[in-house]
Amino acid sequence: MATASECLLTGDDNVVNLLECITSAIESNQVRQSDTATMTFLVFCSSLVFLMQAGFAMICSGCVRKKNVQNTILKSLLDVCGSSIAFYLVGYAFAFGGEGDGKNFIGTSNFLLLDSGNDDTGLVYIHWVFQLGFAG
Repeated sequence: MATASECLLTGDDNVVNLLECITSAIESNQVRQSDTATMTFLVFCSSLVFLMQAGFAMICSGCVRKKNVQNTILKSLLDVCGSSIAFYLVGYAFAFGGEGDGKNFIGTSNFLLLDSGNDDTGLVYIHWVFQLGFAG
C-alpha cells in the first residue's frame, strides 16, 4: 500500500489513478490509527483490571491478623500466576478458539496462542492480556 507522498512521487498523469492512490493511502492510515487507539485503550483497561488484583490482596490482608498478612498476599500473587499459566495453556483456547461460526460450545484451536489465524497478532496478544485480567 502506497503512502500519499509515494503517490505524488510516481508522477502519474492520470488524475483518477492519482486520487485513488491517495484515497487508499489515507484509508489505510485511518485503519492503523484505529488499531493503535484500540491497543492503547485495551492496555489501559488491562492495567486497571490487574490493579483490581492488588485491591483484592489488600482486602484479604485486612481480614487476617498481622502475622498472616504475608501469607495472604503471597496466596493472591500465586493465584494470579497460576491462573495466568492455566489461561495461557487452555483457557484462551477454550473461550476464543472456535471456528468462527459461533456454534461451538468450547474452542478447539488457538492453544498456546499458536494458530490465531489472524494477520494482526498484536491485537490478539493485547486481547489475551485483557481477558487474562478477568480470568485471574
